[in-house]
Amino acid sequence: MTASTIKHISLEAYFEMEYNAPIRHEYLNGKIRPMSYTSINHNRIVRNLNRIFDMLFLEQQSEIFTETRMLYVPDCNKVYYPDGLIIADTHELYNYKGKMDATLNPTVLIEVNSDSTQRFDKFYKWECYQTIASLQQYVLISQKKPFVSLYERQAPGSNTWLYTGHQNMEAAVRIAGYDVTLKDLYHKVIFPPPEVEEEEAD
Repeated sequence: MTASTIKHISLEAYFEMEYNAPIRHEYLNGKIRPMSYTSINHNRIVRNLNRIFDMLFLEQQSEIFTETRMLYVPDCNKVYYPDGLIIADTHELYNYKGKMDATLNPTVLIEVNSDSTQRFDKFYKWECYQTIASLQQYVLISQKKPFVSLYERQAPGSNTWLYTGHQNMEAAVRIAGYDVTLKDLYHKVIFPPPEVEEEEAD
């Protein structure tokens, strides 16, 4: 059974398939979505996230997981692999037959945007992520230019979120209680030349 031949499967069947699959897939309420290609800039940003928060959390209970940690969102019946997932307290897990487990209670979720994932991350994932009661921040990091979008829950149990955008390389974004500069997030990232927008004809 392969992802390309599956039209609609149960969560249990997905976990069985994913346990032996050579590549990772996301589960979208019965549908399977293969994980997309990641660029070298994407890899650099994720590596920076690991380095920054591993050091910040060295003496803390908080932990960061990147790319390969499964996240299960029961209210949406979806399984994702966020680019960054931060746990601030006891790790709560959905366990499947002792073979696989998925995180249930992230406090921060981070996605590194590409052309192929930007719309999906910004709209479809975000709509689902808002149903996670433990979630306090959602961070979107562009890999094409210095730009970080931050959504912060305004009160426990509410669904009111404050959006801020950050594009100054010297600016700091407060993530999981720590100030992180864009300069550190984008360490060694080489941005492509800016795209030239065509002027509309009169």
